[in-house]
Amino acid sequence: VYLPLGVIIFGYVVLILLIDRTLKVNKYEFWLIPLVYLATTVYIAVLFTIALTHINASLHKEITPTAFDYFYFSVISLTSVGYGDFTPQSVSEKLVAITMALVGTAHMVVFVALIMSKISEANSKNASPKEQQPKTKRYILELTEEKQS
Repeated sequence: VYLPLGVIIFGYVVLILLIDRTLKVNKYEFWLIPLVYLATTVYIAVLFTIALTHINASLHKEITPTAFDYFYFSVISLTSVGYGDFTPQSVSEKLVAITMALVGTAHMVVFVALIMSKISEANSKNASPKEQQPKTKRYILELTEEKQS
């Protein structure tokens, strides 16, 4: 169970680095951001579905879950909704669920930070050199110039 979880986390880090290097934010393609977030979430859910299938997770005392049930459980856990209709039964299933909750939370935070960074980067490229200078520094320079006059 540790190898699939390690592969998932490594794959996620590589994916975020790839998105960071390739994603450009401009006002005409801003609609792509939610699409990339959803696609990334589905990708992570599929990886966790494979991990749950690999360990043959029971997730329910009375029924045998299908691949769709694993996918459903993954999406619900990653998005921190957690309806409770499927619950991990064994230690390995609980470990996968813990990892899903942590990755899902981190995914939300990392993605928002990444997008805000890209927006800030785009705004700083479009600003004039005078606008790029911090306001406090500009005021200090203006006060210094007035004293010298």
